[in-house]
Amino acid sequence: MADRAQRPFWIHQFIEYVVGFALIAFGFQDTHPVVPAVVGVVVVINAAVVHGPFGAFRLIDRRVHRWVDVAVMAFLVFAAVQPWVELSGLGRLALIAIVVPLAFSWWYTDWGTRAERKQRRTERGSQRSEDIGATAGRKAAEYYKAGKKMIERDD
Repeated sequence: MADRAQRPFWIHQFIEYVVGFALIAFGFQDTHPVVPAVVGVVVVINAAVVHGPFGAFRLIDRRVHRWVDVAVMAFLVFAAVQPWVELSGLGRLALIAIVVPLAFSWWYTDWGTRAERKQRRTERGSQRSEDIGATAGRKAAEYYKAGKKMIERDD
């Protein structure tokens, strides 16, 4: 696991749906709609077949999906530069540009399941959010009691 910030998998999956539907919508408005629409469908299917919170069919594991994502991003670039199917200049630009949010999402995704993430936190001894919450609650109670004592002294 790298030291970079890791986002939950559901964010990654949601971004894939948004990107896929955006490509499909772009295809409907482009002068040559076939390539953007087909690529958008591929991205949506890729998001739908993985085991995840938004998975519709849940056919493949997240670890496999991680590498299928790389293939899908390569497919987007290939679809943008291929010479056989007609594609507008804006369509080519859109297909290449859409790889950026997909790659960003891919790079910062935590591919583990909820149980795996919990186990990693336990092994590292790092449950900072829980510790911070407990400490904040104790401090709030202390300040409340101190304020209450001050008010009672003034009466």
